Amino acid sequence: MSVLNQVLRDLDARKAGDGARARLPSAVTPLSVHVERAGRNHGWWVLLAIAIAFSALAAWLWPVDSSSPVVPPAAPPVAKPLPAIDAQAEMIAVSPATLPPSASAERAGKPLPGPIAAGRAEQASPSARAMRGLRQETTLHSAIPAPSVTESQASVPAVTGNLRSLQPQPLPELATGLIDKKTHQPTMAERAEAAYRQGAVLQQQGRFEEALNSYRDALVLQADHAAARQAMSTLLIQLRRLDEAETVLTEGLARPPVALPSLLSLGRVKVERGASPAALDLLLGHRELGEGSAEYQGFLATLLNRAGRHDQAVEHYQQATRLAPGEARWWAGLGIALDAQGQGALARDAYLRARSLPNLPEELASHIEQRLR
Repeated sequence: MSVLNQVLRDLDARKAGDGARARLPSAVTPLSVHVERAGRNHGWWVLLAIAIAFSALAAWLWPVDSSSPVVPPAAPPVAKPLPAIDAQAEMIAVSPATLPPSASAERAGKPLPGPIAAGRAEQASPSARAMRGLRQETTLHSAIPAPSVTESQASVPAVTGNLRSLQPQPLPELATGLIDKKTHQPTMAERAEAAYRQGAVLQQQGRFEEALNSYRDALVLQADHAAARQAMSTLLIQLRRLDEAETVLTEGLARPPVALPSLLSLGRVKVERGASPAALDLLLGHRELGEGSAEYQGFLATLLNRAGRHDQAVEHYQQATRLAPGEARWWAGLGIALDAQGQGALARDAYLRARSLPNLPEELASHIEQRLR
């Protein structure tokens, strides 16, 4: 029925005018209206299909490489000021020979060669973009400025001139001569000191003859070695070899400066040999040596007292007790000298002082006990 109605409407539309068409019911429409609307809808669908086709073609021609993420360009590093370089060296550093062909051509304003243009066309592919990223990374590393000159390098002069002409210089040849190793040779004084020390060790071990030989060696090497001469003479006196001791000490007095210990030892040797007047003359001849020595003053006072010169003896004993107030021998000698002068009270005081000290020899202690009774 719908088809029949449509046919009838078409016939009426063709025969009837605009006025007749107006009298038709609103539900009945001419066939031409339906044909016009169908034509408009078909055009929109055609445009949509064409757009979809172009989108598919574009997606096929320019695929998106999802494997390589887009990296934003890194900010260029801030270059520190570099040392001054010669202008010619700077030209060499940035000469066209060091630039890529494409950069040189672009700077000169010349057309790119065919291979380079083809390479530009191939940049759309993933492999071309990877190669471009590698070149950019290489360029970035080459653009990093050299480290600035530190304080430790401040003394290095700036490089000037043509850098290509700089060649490594050969190191200077090292000296091939042998090192002169000189062994320290001990002096005569050092050898004498070593012989003296060896003699002292031997004497402590009771090897007296060997000790005397070592002392002699020391004196041969250094005749003015006072310690070796004194040790040798003392050992000879202990061994009761007084002649040898006197010879050794006399030789020492002949070599200035005279040592006070050797002078006193020689005086005791003369006393031991019964030559007290010679010993007194010896000491009186070297008074300048014993001005501040209690041993010299006491020994000289003893020799003066034996010689009957009691006044001088008291004077030197008193000087000895002032220099060494704790020495009992000098207080005992002072008492003897005062007793010889008839000054019993002063002598008694000196005896009591000597007896109060711990280092009083036995023979002097016996004499004092007899005088104090």
